[in-house]
Amino acid sequence: MRRLFWIAVASLAVVLLLAFAVWPLCLVVARAVGLPEHFEPSRLITAFAAPQALAALLNTVLISTGVTVFAVLLGAPLGFVLSRTALPGARRLKTYLTLPAVVPPYLLGIAWIDLANPRTGLLNAAGQIVNIYGIGGIIWVLGLCFYPFVLLPVATALERMDASLEESARVAGAPPFTVFRQITLPLSLPAIVSGAVLVFLATAATFGVPYLLGTAGAVRTPVLTTAIVSEITVGGPESLGRAMALGVGLLLLSVVVALLGELATRAERRYAVVSGKGARLRPMQLRPGTQRWLLLVLWAVVIVAVGLPLLTLLWVSLLKAWGAGLGPANWSFDNYRRVLFQNHQTLPATGDSMVLAVMAASIAVAAGATIAYLRSRRPGLLSSGLEALANAPYSVPGTLLALGLLLAWSRELRFIFFERLTLALDLFSGVGALLVAYSTKYLAFGVRVAKSGLVQIDRSLEEAARTSGASALRTAFDVVVPLLLPSLGAAWLLVFLPVLSEITMSVLLVGPQTPVLGTVLFELQSYADPPSAAVVAVLLVVLTLGGNAVLRRATGGRGGF
Repeated sequence: MRRLFWIAVASLAVVLLLAFAVWPLCLVVARAVGLPEHFEPSRLITAFAAPQALAALLNTVLISTGVTVFAVLLGAPLGFVLSRTALPGARRLKTYLTLPAVVPPYLLGIAWIDLANPRTGLLNAAGQIVNIYGIGGIIWVLGLCFYPFVLLPVATALERMDASLEESARVAGAPPFTVFRQITLPLSLPAIVSGAVLVFLATAATFGVPYLLGTAGAVRTPVLTTAIVSEITVGGPESLGRAMALGVGLLLLSVVVALLGELATRAERRYAVVSGKGARLRPMQLRPGTQRWLLLVLWAVVIVAVGLPLLTLLWVSLLKAWGAGLGPANWSFDNYRRVLFQNHQTLPATGDSMVLAVMAASIAVAAGATIAYLRSRRPGLLSSGLEALANAPYSVPGTLLALGLLLAWSRELRFIFFERLTLALDLFSGVGALLVAYSTKYLAFGVRVAKSGLVQIDRSLEEAARTSGASALRTAFDVVVPLLLPSLGAAWLLVFLPVLSEITMSVLLVGPQTPVLGTVLFELQSYADPPSAAVVAVLLVVLTLGGNAVLRRATGGRGGF
């Protein structure tokens, strides 16, 4: 009976994932190649033969590559310095340097427009110095957003690495650079590669920053995500078909890069000498002059990547009129009053975003914990497939997932049972489509965090409860869940924070009567109202950083950034 219960739970989860993740994506791929009418794979080639589509693809590859190189060149050295040198205040610096991973890229993009707009940017107040628009600006902003994705895995890998090899090389007389080139760098390559792949995929799937910096400048710079949204906005069967083809191209690009990263990581596994028995390397002692220069560089990165953009958002949010001066005479809280209390969308959008974030986080954590429990405690083909299905949507670009949901569930479906009972399903009548998209996209967080927490729970506790006569379900709720609560709380916040400010899927799925904070910010910035947009951006930054602080405190510094 217990086995039938768990099989029923797993089967229900599989059906829901197939309906809201696999089926929509399959529809996008099928429509892109002409199914169900005619199977025409050449449609993809034809779609990308168009100059605009080809330009979007090439720009996506170019920008993603540029951001990846930027992030690796900045993040890898920072990871080495923070993990291997005896710098005062290194822990606090690491917290500050990883904050760009918490703040949504779209907000930092708005801040850099306020700073480096060629006509009205604060840095160009005395004449044009920099121009943030175009490929260079996109690479700059996204590089500053995503370098922590390289910094964190490199620092973690170096901290866990068996240091005996490096110590032996130094005792043998090898100079520091030789030790780094022949031992340290090869040992950290898997972490660098995995971080680089993550940066490339995140960049290719990003919509907000390429939209801000690639569509408003003198020269338009389309990428695949902005081209997809543009085609859907135009409307019509032909535009929708082109959007699907572009979405499949984005999916194929992501799959190819992920596979290349996996192959590269496998090739570097011969360097895997991390173990729990190795000696821990003592931090490298630096000369006072070198230490001062390193601290100066690190604090400069903090100021440029975090301090300057966030202070700019706060500053701009206080301006009475954009372009009327930067001094105190042009400061006022009127923007906050107007945006928060007079704008008829802001408060409803804040409420909708909070409700959606709470619901999506709760669903993702509850479902993710159930899937992780099944995979850990009842391994088998069904639970393995369920885990794979749960993790898959996070690796798919959000634009493509939203496009699939539009295609699969934009019409009301009616199910009639026994010729008497009618069940109507209409995801797009309210916030249903957004809730499904958010929960599906971030379900992987619930699975992964819960799975790591379950590894730390000794099964003897569950066996003792079962021996005392408790059922499997009661054992799970009375023994496992209480012990897993810290991990579940961390997973809940990890889903809550990105959902609160999500914009990539929201732009496609939001309804006219159900605004969310991401789309309100998008509209304010698009309609050239920088102070009002800055107010919403400041609100989102406060909520995001506050949630991150709560997460760090709740997990003793192990969760969050």
